[in-house]
Amino acid sequence: CVSAEIAYARGYCSAECLEDHYKTVLDLGLPAYIPATMSIDMILKKIVMDKHFVKIPSMGLVAEIGEMAYDRERASFAFGIETEELVKSMEANMGRSMYCYSC
Repeated sequence: CVSAEIAYARGYCSAECLEDHYKTVLDLGLPAYIPATMSIDMILKKIVMDKHFVKIPSMGLVAEIGEMAYDRERASFAFGIETEELVKSMEANMGRSMYCYSC
């Protein structure tokens, strides 16, 4: 659901779509929140070193449930995500959960 947070922050999806995204993921029994056993630093280290060194990770972003946002400039469904934006979206995701990240 972090990617949905990014899509919302960028204006690709509405607040309603963001809420529907979380609800759908949870209704399917899938993990919607970053686990309490993981820190943002741990995730960033893994993403940057995923298969090879990546300066700017890419991901797909939701436009509507069942529809991906499209980057017309790059003619791609993949969007580069800067670290600061990724951190803000992970913090938003963690803020929605009922986990204690400081315990």
